[in-house]
Amino acid sequence: MLRSEILDDLKARFGELPVSEFRGQTRLVVPPDQLHDVLEALKADHGFDMLVDVTCVDYLHYRGARDRFGLVYQLLKTDSSERIILRAFVNDPDPTVPTAVDLWEG
Repeated sequence: MLRSEILDDLKARFGELPVSEFRGQTRLVVPPDQLHDVLEALKADHGFDMLVDVTCVDYLHYRGARDRFGLVYQLLKTDSSERIILRAFVNDPDPTVPTAVDLWEG
């Protein structure tokens, strides 16, 4: 589980970000226009030094889905094994987010 001071800092800097827990993992929903800044804060200020995975879910045929695509970023803080999952939802006709390559080479 993620330390509360990390969530408190993100809330102070970026406003309310929906938070949930699943199987001991903290998940945040981040607006696409804030995604890069939140990723940068987690790396630079909170030590999340590894981007474990980036994937996408297509919600086209999901009952009740409000967004078409959900991007999922899994981050790890290697010295403490803390993890956080960020999700950003995007839609057609412009389903884009800023790159994170400047933070983690890929």
